[in-house]
This record gives sequence, structure tokens and C-alpha cells, in this order.
Amino acid sequence: MIFLGVTAVAGAFCLFFNRYLPTVDIICACWTGLGIIVIFICLFTEAAAGHRPISFVLGNFDPSLSGWTPGWSFFTGLLPVLLGLIYLGSSAAFNAFAGVTVMCLGASYAMPITISLMNTQKDMHDALNLP
Repeated sequence: MIFLGVTAVAGAFCLFFNRYLPTVDIICACWTGLGIIVIFICLFTEAAAGHRPISFVLGNFDPSLSGWTPGWSFFTGLLPVLLGLIYLGSSAAFNAFAGVTVMCLGASYAMPITISLMNTQKDMHDALNLP
């Protein structure tokens, strides 16, 4: 429901406030840049406090801590490259792939709700009996 609500608000904004979209783009780009600056400030202050240096934080990746099996982290890094190659080959194929991705995202939002509705009250029976 949240996904549909956000989609409806975004669609209404694009429909009725089309002339303000370049301003919104500039605000979003500035917000992203500000977020990146804040991340680097946090990294610098943590490095100055004696914690891990920035070169370690940005340069090292331990796949055993990611929860992925070895090799999958590399595969997920290659996935955007493959999508870019699909886009270079055929924009229709890329749009079909992106459309399927959006449908799967909607299904993944609906799956926990569906499972919860199928189990009725079984999941919530002991929810308030916390240790």
C-alpha cells in the first residue's frame, strides 16, 4: 500500500506540477550531494577519533560479513554492467527487463501480506508475550 501511495503522489505531482520538475531535480541533486558530503564528514571524524582509516572503509570488502556466498558479491557488482549492455543492444529488451523487475518488486511487497493473511491470527498469537 505504501508503494502505491508513493506512486500516486509522484504521479499527481508530475501531472499537476510539471513546470516545477526541473526545480525538484535540482533540489534532489543538491540533497544527494549533501548526503555524500555528510557521509565523508562522518568517515573523516571516525578516522580522526582513532577508528578505521577511510582507505580501509572504502577500499576493503569482506564477503564473509555480507551474508552472501563467495562469488555472489562480485556477480551483483556485474549486474549493472550487464543491464547497461542490454540497454546498448536493445532499448526494448531493457524496458522489458525493467518492467519485469518492477512487477517482481510489487509482488515482493505483497508476499508478506499474503502470507500473513493466509495464516490469519497464528502469527500474532504470541506477539505480546515477549521474554
